[in-house]
Amino acid sequence: MENTSVAILKAIWSKRRDGQWGIHDIKSLTLTPKEGQEGDYFAFKGELELMTSTPAGLSLGELLRSFGSTDFLVKQSIVPIVAWAHDESVMRTIGTGFFVSCTGYLMTACHVLLDPEEAGYGRVRREGNRLRLLDGVHMGVLVRINPATGQKGVAFLPFVIRDVVDYVDKSMSISIKKNCEK
Repeated sequence: MENTSVAILKAIWSKRRDGQWGIHDIKSLTLTPKEGQEGDYFAFKGELELMTSTPAGLSLGELLRSFGSTDFLVKQSIVPIVAWAHDESVMRTIGTGFFVSCTGYLMTACHVLLDPEEAGYGRVRREGNRLRLLDGVHMGVLVRINPATGQKGVAFLPFVIRDVVDYVDKSMSISIKKNCEK
């Protein structure tokens, strides 16, 4: 049988002695299909992963974030992007994005942020290489809380889109309110 596993690269961030954030360790996570799954899209096995070979020197919070099931660790990096208009009770999943830093920089496709305009529940105006959210449109990501902390559920992390967002071609990076120490 053909090996259909894929791998993603995951970084572990920690605060250095000088107070700056840096990559403490980096590891490849292999996503292996569950029994009976094959092809381009598959459910993967949830293996327990330790993300660092050097846990000494990590704070308790950093240590708790350095291990978990493959499923949990992937959901900390690749996240659903959600949106809603201020007068609606429905939150829409409009796409996915992935974190590129512990401080909250996120990459997504530009069409994801244009969804309110295209789907007709809010207005987004293009101004050259900039986007402006109008009509009380809110956007952010849902991140699963690490069960090792004793809590369950997801946290909503809103985008920090200070009125205007730059974008280039078909992808863009945005910042969200994400505290690396939580």
